[in-house]
Amino acid sequence: MNVHCSASRTIGRQLAFTLVEMLVVLVLMGLIAAAIAPNLAGTTHRTQLDQLIAELIDLDAQARVSASVHKACYFEYDDLQEQIVLRVIDEQAVDVQTINVPRFVTVELEEISEQSAPVVVFDRLGHTFDYSYTIILEEETIRLSVNGLTGWHEVVREVNP
Repeated sequence: MNVHCSASRTIGRQLAFTLVEMLVVLVLMGLIAAAIAPNLAGTTHRTQLDQLIAELIDLDAQARVSASVHKACYFEYDDLQEQIVLRVIDEQAVDVQTINVPRFVTVELEEISEQSAPVVVFDRLGHTFDYSYTIILEEETIRLSVNGLTGWHEVVREVNP
């Protein structure tokens, strides 16, 4: 009977962790978390940037549809509010969609036309002049070019030196 009790005590001691072992594991988990945390911040910015590009492409599609329904349709970049606003005009101007630009990027809207203001105006058929967005970050520059006639778009990423 004593043999059985001593065997159960040995098994019980093998299943427990000492305080030192637990501290070592916690320190290792802290080091791993510290190494991963900076990468997660970059992933968040990349996700916001990809979402911004998708919203800009969606804005173009929505403007083309809205242009056929309303008297006039245009969108512009408001650099003070850091927003891109789609507006339609029937009897009065109405904001249809607003895209907030993340604070960590700089956006430039360029239209290939005679207008000097960063405004893209669509006709009743949903056509406009060719235009592009330039999204500037510290490490890269992204150019989203849109064909005004067809809506075809191209995204080009360039790494900044």
